[in-house]
Amino acid sequence: MVSSNIKSEHQVNLERAEFLLYQALDADEAGHVSEAITLYSEAVELCLQSASSCDADTKIKLRQLAKRALDRAEILKETVEKGKVAKHDLSLDLPEVPADGMLRLQF
Repeated sequence: MVSSNIKSEHQVNLERAEFLLYQALDADEAGHVSEAITLYSEAVELCLQSASSCDADTKIKLRQLAKRALDRAEILKETVEKGKVAKHDLSLDLPEVPADGMLRLQF
């Protein structure tokens, strides 16, 4: 007889996906964008793999979780891409350093 305390594989996968999402949120809030994107992606992958073979209620929860993780990962990726472009553009538009009397100071 199976104990009611033993979780199903699908329940374990749901909890693991939730844990990955929380880890991703922590990394995201700490500014560790690359790590956050990786964790969000792992959560999405786990959700999609698990959703294919579970009951309807768990499938809905997994898909909702996957959507949240995917949406945030896409936002972070866009931010990274915009940041790279913005940094590149800024470096092209910098003015020359002005020459003044401060350059000739001797200590």
